[in-house]
Amino acid sequence: MILSINHFFVLLCSLFDRLMKLNPNKIILFTLIIIFVSISSIFGALLLRTNRVHDQFLAKEHYYKNSLVTIQCAIGKKEQYLQKMAEDSEFAERVVRQKLGYAEPDEIVFRFPHES
Repeated sequence: MILSINHFFVLLCSLFDRLMKLNPNKIILFTLIIIFVSISSIFGALLLRTNRVHDQFLAKEHYYKNSLVTIQCAIGKKEQYLQKMAEDSEFAERVVRQKLGYAEPDEIVFRFPHES
């Protein structure tokens, strides 16, 4: 049921009239209840907002931890590759030949166009 503004104000005025006829202790109690409900609603909303922000921080933390593990794994592989390059001369020679195109002075290098 939709109330017009006039009906709303009439209803509000009748409620106010009833409230004025009540005992002053009941008025104080009613006012305190309204204040308590208002403050509880405000703090409840703040708590929900804080909880959402906390969840966002936990999600970011999880993402960054996963990224850290991935990066540490990649660093470990690169350190192994570097150590193998430093210790194994045959491996280093093969890598230099393949990636940089180096050759011995007596060798003939054939270059073929890459097929697309």
